[in-house]
Amino acid sequence: AEPLEVGGVRYLGTITLRRARGGRFLAVNTLDLEDYVAGVVSSECPAYWRPAALEAQAIASRTYALANLRPRAIFDLYPDDRSQNYRGLTREFASARTATAATSGQILLYDGHPADAMFSASNGGLTSALRSAPYTQTRPDPFDARSPDADWGPVQIGMTTLAGAFPAIPHDLTDVTVLRDSANRVISLSFVGANGAVITL
Repeated sequence: AEPLEVGGVRYLGTITLRRARGGRFLAVNTLDLEDYVAGVVSSECPAYWRPAALEAQAIASRTYALANLRPRAIFDLYPDDRSQNYRGLTREFASARTATAATSGQILLYDGHPADAMFSASNGGLTSALRSAPYTQTRPDPFDARSPDADWGPVQIGMTTLAGAFPAIPHDLTDVTVLRDSANRVISLSFVGANGAVITL
């Protein structure tokens, strides 16, 4: 009659425990899609956002969930930013539940399939077109300037730090080539050593 509790967090649906490495257990929450979406909207958005914004988030979250189902895996989605933030009933806003109900069953399709409706808290003021998602576009996002995470650099990284993270990079560099996408984000870096060796990251 009451939601189940794991680690001090209450969850709707069922909990399946699976043995994991090191004598630990993996708790997998299985629940109705609409309950999950309401939980994601509650976790990803402030409760005071306008109904249209919460409804847009509900559609994006529902679509993302359906596009990322993994039938052969132990679970489909992570409860954090590897997928979408979902905190069970820790944060359950009436406004998120209302937005979920108002958009029940609505998803975004591309070529007859659920679109991989990725979203982010900050994009550095510019959205990115992704090769894996042809429906995405590169365009300015003036609203991102309000985010505390909007400053994306440039950031200077010293050679010692870089070589520590990537030991294969030649120490005697003669050139660095940067390949960028349409949003000016780095796709790859090629480091050229004095002996002509090229290491691409």
